[in-house]
Amino acid sequence: MTRTAVIGVIVFLLIELPSAADVLHLKNGRTIEGEVTLEGDVYIVKRGAGVMRVPKISVARIEEKKPLHEIYREKLAAVGEKDAEAHFQLGCWCLSNGLRVEAKKAFRDAIAIDPKHEASRKQLGYREINGVWHEKCGTCDGEGKVQCLVCRYAKNLQRPCPNPDCGKTFPCAACNGQGAFTCTTCNGVGKLKCHKCDGTGKIESATGGQPERCATCKGEGLIDCQACTRGKVVCRVCQGKGVKQVDCPKCGNKGYIRIVCPECGGGKKVVCEGCKGIGAVPVKGEAR
Repeated sequence: MTRTAVIGVIVFLLIELPSAADVLHLKNGRTIEGEVTLEGDVYIVKRGAGVMRVPKISVARIEEKKPLHEIYREKLAAVGEKDAEAHFQLGCWCLSNGLRVEAKKAFRDAIAIDPKHEASRKQLGYREINGVWHEKCGTCDGEGKVQCLVCRYAKNLQRPCPNPDCGKTFPCAACNGQGAFTCTTCNGVGKLKCHKCDGTGKIESATGGQPERCATCKGEGLIDCQACTRGKVVCRVCQGKGVKQVDCPKCGNKGYIRIVCPECGGGKKVVCEGCKGIGAVPVKGEAR
């Protein structure tokens, strides 16, 4: 078998076993279980959503197996109607083979025959409370608490900030409300003398002829000041807005505050109404 086929076998064996399957016994000692069909010189093995191809030459033999549910029906037919322990053992077999629904039925049948069959009650998760058998509450999954619907969404707990000064602004003291300063580099002109031509707009010709136009300032003699924008430097304190917002100590300038949920007190969960907080509900028709 090629390396790719071996890797395929290893990955495929990790997939959950199916309810009905045959077994391919490979010549290298490995086994592959699944729904097997032969297409030419290749076995097609299906198991759940997984499919793999096994060359016929790699297979030593095929072992046909009964579907799991057929085996279950045979075992169920062999169980005595009044044998609680036999129903319990059937339930354990079902659990080991992934038949959870059938296992639950078998354990309940055992209890119906023998109400004091402790092992079956344990498998079903039953517990006795004040003389009454209880099973796990399906509403809260046995936790006794469920998610609080009042605070499920954060907006339900938001209220406008009570601070009357929240959101108010005042003139920026750094720039006196102007939002910018006059550039000290160019004195607010926005232009500087060209360093290439010394402000003349002309430079000497490389050939010794007539002066040429300065390419740096395009003959203007001036260049843009890199320290400002049109002679102004933006105030970093107010980001050019000219005003500053009052720092609100209550909401941190968010404009709203969070309140404690009146239903759950901030715990995000409340007592389950289905089981009254004990995590279990009475098993229908049973008492002790």
